[in-house]
Amino acid sequence: MCPSIQTLDGLNWQSINLKSFQRDIDGNVLENLNKQCGTFLKRLNIENCKFITVIIICENGIRILAESCPKFTIFKAEGCTHMTNNVAIELGKNCSNLLFLVLNRCSFLTDDRLIALAHYSPLLDTLIVANCTGLTDDTLITLERYCYQFNKLDGIVSSEFSTLNFYQWLKSEEYVL
Repeated sequence: MCPSIQTLDGLNWQSINLKSFQRDIDGNVLENLNKQCGTFLKRLNIENCKFITVIIICENGIRILAESCPKFTIFKAEGCTHMTNNVAIELGKNCSNLLFLVLNRCSFLTDDRLIALAHYSPLLDTLIVANCTGLTDDTLITLERYCYQFNKLDGIVSSEFSTLNFYQWLKSEEYVL
């Protein structure tokens, strides 16, 4: 296939992994992805992108991506410490097909936004929020109530989760706290 025609094929833009470029990615890259990917993008990995350090750039970039890429099913932002509550809510509001969300070590996250995300993302299956210490049992309860396919939670060092609620919630699913 001709390379110029192949780049126009939306199938090439369904999954983007920027993890190996972590030192070269900044907020402008996020904003420009929507121009290339449009509604094709389903999976994005920006793990440990160390130059996405300005909160407003991170928030605007993810907001624009979420608005223009509503088919997101997988979003990984482990170690992107400037991921905020606003980013979580934008993903929830705009990406109702979200299945797999990794926000490990995103220390700005709190219950209220993850609760809102759960309301908007009923298909959410997996949530990785290890080392997000601002979360409590309210997040667990809401995930159970609204995300009917939910079966994996990694909340290691999210110390506000109580043991009692966690064990009541365990069924045959896989949870790591």
